[in-house]
Amino acid sequence: MAREQFCQALAAISERPDLHPDELTAQLRSALLSFASETPDNKDAAQLVAVLQTGEFQQRRLCLSRSGVAFAQVVLSAGDCPVPSCVREEFPDLTQDEWNAVIHVTGLTLMAFETEPADEAR
Repeated sequence: MAREQFCQALAAISERPDLHPDELTAQLRSALLSFASETPDNKDAAQLVAVLQTGEFQQRRLCLSRSGVAFAQVVLSAGDCPVPSCVREEFPDLTQDEWNAVIHVTGLTLMAFETEPADEAR
């Protein structure tokens, strides 16, 4: 049930234009903590998450609450960066191409929860 609520909260970013970004943020934070548990790390992360309207077409995106930078932008900017040593230690056989694929697909997955610019421009 908690996983489903978290997925629904993410989907609501792009699918519920009737909800204010603050309401979406509150739902997302609550669902995140229900899904991942209320550990100190998860609580800290939840406080740094926000649903904001950004960019030329005011797209709704999962963002960092302080700076307003979209998670997808941050992840995609890490493409072609060397595999971090902590990841290399955990997955010693991971190739650079595989790491790039993880970053790329993760960024695209995050983008799937954003509103599309064309929808906002109408």
